[in-house]
This record gives sequence, C-alpha cells and structure tokens, in this order.
Amino acid sequence: MMKNKLQKFTTLWLCFITLVALLAPFIANDKPYFFSADKTTVYTDYRQLQLDGKNNSGIFAIIPYSPGSADSYNSGPHSPFEKNFYYNSQNEKTVLPLRFHHWMGTDAIGADVAAGVVFGIRHSLFIAILSMLLAVIIAAALGIISGYYSLYGIRTSWSALISVLLFLWAIWFYGFYLFSDEWHLISSAGLFENYLVLKFLMLFTFLSILFIGLKKLLYSISFLRKEVNIFPDRWITTTTQLFISIPQLILIISLSVFFKPSAFKLAFIFGILMWTDLARIIRAEVLKMKQGGFVESCIASGLTTTQIVFRHILPNLKTVIKPLFLFGLASVVLTESGLSFLGLGVGPDTVTLGSLLAQAKENMDAWWLMLFPGLTLFITLLCLFQIGKASKKEN
Repeated sequence: MMKNKLQKFTTLWLCFITLVALLAPFIANDKPYFFSADKTTVYTDYRQLQLDGKNNSGIFAIIPYSPGSADSYNSGPHSPFEKNFYYNSQNEKTVLPLRFHHWMGTDAIGADVAAGVVFGIRHSLFIAILSMLLAVIIAAALGIISGYYSLYGIRTSWSALISVLLFLWAIWFYGFYLFSDEWHLISSAGLFENYLVLKFLMLFTFLSILFIGLKKLLYSISFLRKEVNIFPDRWITTTTQLFISIPQLILIISLSVFFKPSAFKLAFIFGILMWTDLARIIRAEVLKMKQGGFVESCIASGLTTTQIVFRHILPNLKTVIKPLFLFGLASVVLTESGLSFLGLGVGPDTVTLGSLLAQAKENMDAWWLMLFPGLTLFITLLCLFQIGKASKKEN
C-alpha cells in the first residue's frame, strides 16, 4: 500500500514539474496577459499602474515577477514572512497587496525566488531531457553496431568507408564551428541567429547530400570498389573504455569552461559524455539476442539488417533503456545544479536552482534561498530515482 502511494506521488510530482516547465513563461512573468491601459500613459510598470488604481482590468500571471528581475522597492534578500512595500503615486511607502507578495522571498538583488524556482526547473529539465536523448541515440547506434557485428565484422567497399570517415570528420569539424564565435558572427545578421538546432539540422542535411554524392563519385573509381572487412566492435569498445577511464566531471567542467555557457551547449556536452554505460549494456543485450539464435532466425526468414534492427532489436531494448534514461536524467539535473552552484553552468544571466543555492552560500541568514530550491531539487531527484528503480524491477 505504501509503495503504491509512493509510486503515485512520484508520478504526480514528475507530471507537475513537467507541466510547470512547459508553462513557465505563463506562470511567472511581470507582464500581464491583458491590460487595457491608456496608450498615452507614462507608466512603464504595469503592476504600479494597477496598484495606484489607474486600471483594475489587468490579468497577471500566478507569479507576477520574471526570474532575475529585481524589485526596486524591495531590494536585497527578504523573507517570505516579511511585508513587502512599494511607493504609490503620492510617493508614500505602502504595504504591497498579497497579490504581489513574494511568497518564497527574494534573493540578493530583490528578484522573486518563486519565479527563479519555476524557471530553474524549466532549465534543468530541458538540459536533462535533451542531453539524455542525445546520449541514447549515440549509445543505441554504437551499442547495436558493436554487438551486431562483433563476430564477423562489416564487409564494405573502400569508397563507402572513405565517404563515412569524411562525413564524420565534416560533422565534427563544422559542428565545432557551429558552437564557436566564428559561426555566430557569420550567422548573426541572418534569420536563424539563435536557432542553434535548426542550424545544425541544416548543416547535417547539407553534409548528407554531399556524402551521397561523394560516395557515388568514389565508387566510380575501380580500385575503390574493392571490399574490405572492418571490425567496429574493437574500435567502439576501445573508445568506450577511453571515455570511462577519464572522470566525467572533469571533462564536463573542462568543456563547460571552454565553450561559452548556454543551455544547448551544456546539453550537448552532457550528451556526448553520458552514453558509455548505456552503450555497454545495449551491446550486451544485442550479443545475448545473437547467442540466443534470435538474430539468426530473422536473417533466415529473409529480413534485411535494417528491418532486424528497427523491427526487432530496438523494441526489445526499451526495457533496458527506460530505467537508465531516468537515472541519467537525475544525474544530469544534479550535475547541472552543481555546475551552476560553482558558477560554471548556463551563465550568470540565467536563473537556475544551483545559482539560487549559490546565493544562499553568500547569505547564510537567507534560509529560504536554500530551502525552496534545495527542496525542489531533492524531491525531483528522489522521484526520478524511485521511478527508475521501479521500472528496473519490472524488467
């Protein structure tokens, strides 16, 4: 009975924070949804206009503050139990109504902590989900290739091999410049200034077209049509061992310092470093399928390699990937918060749970800066580990 209640709570909490992350701009925002103010008004603060009774038709968000936006009337850390004040149109100090109260207090610059927690959840989940999706794609590709071709290798032509190596090199080379200042300067005046994912997809599509054309061109050369037998399992296993031998935290900190901080770049760093354990488990599962005669029976029935992988191998790997994906989410959320706590996260202008906790270190009396972000982080990690453990037991 207790387990069922705990399972329901974890599911409800994860659904709740996911909904909060998706609707964060509508939950915490200092701009109203609707405000029928006079266009000639000199007011720039919509809340001030409503507080002075100039207009009562404004519809504000649940938390009428933006993250990191200082409250000029209540600067400095203020407890949730302290009264908040503002100066009315007669320049008189007046108690702020409960509608505009800082229910989780304010931080060192007077910014609302509740708004910071809402957007902190948004940033943490965005980085965690994006990085683990990238890690799963890399791990599934390398693990399946390593396990499927572990005994006999791959027979291919020299033209195809050279084309693949050049394609991977081009992805790495131009992908590096995609995240660099040079690429940003080239594209800063264009339509896709901040659409990093769209730029990467455009780059990938362009290189894929070049890869197909290059492959056909090289195949037309007679001596490049000769077949060669390669064993990807050796190279993938060696690469995996190399990644495992270097502490991940050191690599993450080094790369986060090397690149300019942003949510996309941090997710990319986590993604390219967190695939190793999952790839090894996927390889072991594919080997088990091959040894059990499952793959051989599919080959005997006339199915191609692509059909075997997408119709039979991948569906059977879901039970293995799910718990590791959830554990990976918890690990990324915790590591990202730790980096933000150290000042190495997504940037000083972005409010995260870790940056709020870092402010608590500088203001030891401001207990609310530690309580609310820390409690949110603790419950989220606990629920992710609990649901991951439950899905692992089901297998």
